[in-house]
Amino acid sequence: MVAKGSWTMYLTVSVAVLVLATAITVALRWSRQEFSPHKYGVKPIVLADGLKLYLKREVGLHYDRAALSLNSDRCIGPNDATDYMFSNSGAGEFPLYFQPGKNSIIVYDFGLNSPSRTKWTVTIKQESLLNEPHFGGREEDYQTRGISKVEISLSELSACREN
Repeated sequence: MVAKGSWTMYLTVSVAVLVLATAITVALRWSRQEFSPHKYGVKPIVLADGLKLYLKREVGLHYDRAALSLNSDRCIGPNDATDYMFSNSGAGEFPLYFQPGKNSIIVYDFGLNSPSRTKWTVTIKQESLLNEPHFGGREEDYQTRGISKVEISLSELSACREN
């Protein structure tokens, strides 16, 4: 027959071993998965004179930001010092409507902030599409007016590995 204190000790040790085994299993599974809280995407925007700008999108656990950038590196996310940042909450969720010109671009969005440190040689003009900030599904309207659309969907985003 086993003493009462031994059962309590046996039960405590068994629970501790079970918790430890579960923690080790979970840690091993996580270590095999690609885990990054940030995912990035980039798409080129070609101006009338051939100059390229880039729409960048970075999605994290609690944010979704987008910017116009001169840097094509997907793994360098939007930067308010060097890029034109879209200030709207969840800015990356919406397509960007724009009209390219020679060394200029018209962006149909009023939530675009200038870079804090870098001066661009490209002229960025912001305009509104009256009563239809994102055209509400009327895709034919923007194309007939010479306006282009670019977007980076969630499925196009991927993590970057640190070296």
